[in-house]
Amino acid sequence: MELTSQFYYSLWEPKVRNELKESPKAIQIMQAAERLFAGGRFHEITMEDVCRCAGVGKGTIYRYFSDKDDLFIRTAVRGIDELVSQLKSHAGEKRPFESRLLDACRSVCSFFKSRRLILHMMQSQNSHKRSAFCAGWSQYRKSIVSALADVLSAGSAEGMIRKDVPSNVLSNLLLGLLRTTARDLTDAAETFRRTEFVIEFFLRAAGPAPDKEFS
Repeated sequence: MELTSQFYYSLWEPKVRNELKESPKAIQIMQAAERLFAGGRFHEITMEDVCRCAGVGKGTIYRYFSDKDDLFIRTAVRGIDELVSQLKSHAGEKRPFESRLLDACRSVCSFFKSRRLILHMMQSQNSHKRSAFCAGWSQYRKSIVSALADVLSAGSAEGMIRKDVPSNVLSNLLLGLLRTTARDLTDAAETFRRTEFVIEFFLRAAGPAPDKEFS
């Protein structure tokens, strides 16, 4: 099967995601697939392996997933809808901004930590498959950036975040810090892997602006 960007875009459709989200059996299969994908090379894993790990027959797997690539991408992005929903809820809560920001960042870090190995595996695929995956991933990343920007905009309205830098720019910067912490700092000292440290580091630059604005 030749993978195209259109193939991957189709897997991000809300209707498709909702059908999977409502199926306990599909979730069971994806959980089994995630354990396998995180523990070995993608090309070495077969659908038969997934069947054995999930305790289901091949017919059940193909009821929900067209092939291994389909299963891989849906497993990789599982939980993003819930993450975006959590971030949006934090933006509208009536409690101190730093508390809301901390919970939002913890949700983001938790997602990236849970997907660290499988996203790393995606990066190791051949360039054609990797570019097709990234085409779809970039669309979903925008939804995370937008939801996190809503949290930062609320902080800006409360005077806790500088107003001279667009919230979507700050959101991209913060998301980069969080992903790096979850993905690349596994060997760093515990102090520097704490979400509280990331937020403190971020707010030193993103807090109320100095007199001179960026130009």
